[in-house]
Parts: sequence; structure tokens; C-alpha cells
Amino acid sequence: MGNQISVNTQGLENAVPGIEQLATRFADILSSLSDTLNGLGEPWGTDPSGKDFVKNYSDPNQKVVNGIGDTKKVVESTADGVRTMAEGFAATEEQNQASIDVGGSSSDSKGSPSARYPAD
Repeated sequence: MGNQISVNTQGLENAVPGIEQLATRFADILSSLSDTLNGLGEPWGTDPSGKDFVKNYSDPNQKVVNGIGDTKKVVESTADGVRTMAEGFAATEEQNQASIDVGGSSSDSKGSPSARYPAD
């Protein structure tokens, strides 16, 4: 038999809760930051110094807030993608096993379910 690629689908599934916790952490950070900033209001005032400050503050502030929100979305999407990938590999392996007589189950040396694919 040639080279194989092994995918530990259970390992992928086990990683999802940690990724979801990271997304939740970003959501908490964003909420805390937004609450704090909103609670401060606009303390720089409307005098010339305050107007100069806000010109330099507003854009970077919004970029940070948007960046944290975007990061949360990416991490959530990553969790969904890892889950979908694990389910897809597992389903493909089940279909392959159902279509041929494999003479036993496919698992790695630790007994974890895995999907194996020939390497190109």
C-alpha cells in the first residue's frame, strides 16, 4: 500500500470546544471594551484640544473595536469549519467502509476513530 493520510476525526471534534471558548472570550473582551468606552462618553470636550484629540482617536478606536469583532467571527467560523471537516471525514470513512469488506474497523493505534486517504 502507498502513502496514506490519516485524519483523527475525534481529535478534530475534541478541539472544537476550545475554539468556541476562544470565540466567547473575544465576545467578552468586545463587550467589556464597548461598555467601558460607552461609559466614558466623550470626555475630551469640544474645545480645540478636545477636537484635535478626537480626530486622532476615533478612527483607531473604531478599527480596534471592529478588529476584535471580526476576530470573534473568524474564530466562530473556524470552530464551525473544524466541526464540519471532522464530520465530513468521518462520513466519508463510514461510506468507504460500508462499500467494501474491510475485515475490521479503522482506528489508529490508540483506538481513536480516524479516516485514512491515499496520498496523491
